[in-house]
Amino acid sequence: MGPLLNMGDALRAHARIYPDRPGARDLSRSMTFREWNARSCRLANALLGLGLQKGDRVAVLAYNCVEWMEIYAAAAKAGLVAVPINFRLVGREIRFIAENCEARAIIVQDDLIGPIDEIRAEIPVENGKFIHFGGAATPPGYAAYEDIIARASQFSAMKRISRPTSRKLIGTAIRPALAAAA
Repeated sequence: MGPLLNMGDALRAHARIYPDRPGARDLSRSMTFREWNARSCRLANALLGLGLQKGDRVAVLAYNCVEWMEIYAAAAKAGLVAVPINFRLVGREIRFIAENCEARAIIVQDDLIGPIDEIRAEIPVENGKFIHFGGAATPPGYAAYEDIIARASQFSAMKRISRPTSRKLIGTAIRPALAAAA
């Protein structure tokens, strides 16, 4: 049996096989598998560019929307863990989840900024790792989701290398010794 695909791997395969088929949609938007994969790669690279590393948690506070699909795929592509936070929770409950999971970044939809701003000083997320998305203007102290996606590379953030005895995730630059051993 071959290796199991994570969501990022499955999306990449669907983007290659069914590039122009609808891949994700919400009530107002849809995107093809190709678009979804490219945006997810960009978001993965943007998150890694913020200094996040494999295994880090990214808390997400948002309603059901197409960005969730991008975030989950991006987390898988970058080796990060997406931590969903229920939008019905209040500030102290959100703080507990962010602290308990040791979130290193938070992505929040514009309608839900209020509870995050209430607890922002109390949670262990560094400035520069608060990301906002939605139709409203990006508030001070937040990075704009669309801006960080636009600035990042659309190429895959991580590449899976299989060897007979082990599997490792490494960056896209492969050292000659690893390339010869593969």
